[in-house]
Amino acid sequence: MRVISGVYWNTGVAKTVNEDSVALEQVVTARGRVIMAVVCDGSSGTAQGEVASGYAAEEAVKWFYIKGIKLIDRKSWRGRIGKSLTGLLIHIRREMIKYGQRKGVEMGVAVTIALLWRRHYQIVYMGKGHSFLCKRRLRMLSIHHGAPAWWTKWWITVRHQGTRIIRGRLARNEGLLLCTDGFCDSIDPERMAEVLYPRSIKTEVQIEARLRTIAEYDMKQGETDNISAVYLKVM
Repeated sequence: MRVISGVYWNTGVAKTVNEDSVALEQVVTARGRVIMAVVCDGSSGTAQGEVASGYAAEEAVKWFYIKGIKLIDRKSWRGRIGKSLTGLLIHIRREMIKYGQRKGVEMGVAVTIALLWRRHYQIVYMGKGHSFLCKRRLRMLSIHHGAPAWWTKWWITVRHQGTRIIRGRLARNEGLLLCTDGFCDSIDPERMAEVLYPRSIKTEVQIEARLRTIAEYDMKQGETDNISAVYLKVM
């Protein structure tokens, strides 16, 4: 499996602190390349969003190297990974609550994690995370309340194992996008699908340039939030 990828991370035009955190990790194992993408968005209106998102991303990376890679090599790996990732999100939420209680603040974070191996993906999300399957059109995978009205007609029914787990398979020339509110709330699906159409993307330089194009468009449209995204394409 050959995959190209790109990351975009920007504080934006209105904020002085970036409360988003992203991670993109990959290793080559005896059973093939394993990739993990993480996008975390510190909740607006709560304290220390950058601390919350940074902690969540660090815990996800730790999970990947300590547990995730090992789970790939076991039988029934799909179910095991989903259960383990769900446990990770519960752990992150629990530790943030404890931290907030010690500091006397309220904290929150939206977390989206995608694991890709042999074209099979699992996406686990907590809160208002955003993930899309990129083909000729975009399909919203992580369904949640609060998405812009124009996105609702693009929602699809996906198979959930548990509350917030999505499983699927990427074909050649298909992509996955994980992003925060700031990346997708100020742009319509048609425009975003056109820019991120996988068949027109051949290199990682192109991926990063197109993510930047969307972000710059968002800011011109008046987007004031932090803007972050990770894009994966199967060649």
